[in-house]
Amino acid sequence: MNVAHDGLPRVFQKYHGAENDFLFCRLPAALEAPSDAAQMSEVLCARHTGWGADGLVFWKVDTANGALSRVEMDIWNSDGSRAATCGNALRCLGLALYQSGSWGGDTPMAVHPLSGEGRAFATLYGFTPAEGEAASVGPSNVWQGAASVGMGFPQSARSLVLSPSIQELFLPACGLRSADLLRSLTWVDLENPHLVAHIESDEQESRHWPHILEESLAQHALALKERLFELGLTPRAEFNLGVLGSFPRETNHHQLIVHERGAGVTRACGSGATAAYFSLVGRSQERGAPAEELLQTLKKWAATQPSPDQTHSFEMPGGQLQIALSPGKADQGQQVEAIMTGPCTHVGQAGLRLPLSSSS
Repeated sequence: MNVAHDGLPRVFQKYHGAENDFLFCRLPAALEAPSDAAQMSEVLCARHTGWGADGLVFWKVDTANGALSRVEMDIWNSDGSRAATCGNALRCLGLALYQSGSWGGDTPMAVHPLSGEGRAFATLYGFTPAEGEAASVGPSNVWQGAASVGMGFPQSARSLVLSPSIQELFLPACGLRSADLLRSLTWVDLENPHLVAHIESDEQESRHWPHILEESLAQHALALKERLFELGLTPRAEFNLGVLGSFPRETNHHQLIVHERGAGVTRACGSGATAAYFSLVGRSQERGAPAEELLQTLKKWAATQPSPDQTHSFEMPGGQLQIALSPGKADQGQQVEAIMTGPCTHVGQAGLRLPLSSSS
């Protein structure tokens, strides 16, 4: 194998999950992520001077006795910051594992951090090649399909009390013509913290709103996040801001655009869709409960083992993601969590020239 500094492979693979794109580097089993991974992410992910991506992923597998026994990965955002988790990158990992022949896509597989410390932070539940991707050609020739990954359950969740002044703050970032179109704000922390703003729109607006919103969020989201934190409305200064719009007359079908910390407005955001899912479900179950009890409301709802018709679809600029709840079995040590299903695609490989620098 041709290697670069610190034993890194010279070829990275590019994947995208609903157009949320990543550079993947598979590490030899004995190698850890490089100490300058943050700088590498900034340089390689740059849209005009690098290969262009929303993030950089290092991953490796342990195949003791010829069988896959452990999968590890870490993710860096395009600005060099670490990502706690990323549903779209995890789905792409499912495709990479399938292509490598390490995983058949038909049994759950836990994903651990590269450090080897701590619990698994996600579970891959399955991968299915796209129609026409015949299994007879071999896994290495499959370049797209759909994967399902566990997205966990909120660590915290609460509804924010709306006031006219707070609604006014969202006018520029959401491209709203009227402040009262903002119907709710929900804080949902899935290790990745999210604030979900639910917008009401009519049928005509719903067709044009996503295009307007992408531009307005890109321009105003950072200033809005800073102001919300200054006012004490969010517990963190850096978080993902998702703006959610429901299709008229369609209960479980929604539009969603997310401004992600460390990456800006992205074509899709798996944890953002999951946060929006819990926001919608939680608010539908609140029935007058105090805002601070939203997490308890969600836990009570999950304990009822809701039926499959609770699946919600989220239309994002890069594609559609489906979120449903998978009730765990306590007697088998399984936890209740959201399951996200969506597309993943292998774009191709990218060569790596070293040494890396911001001027290279």
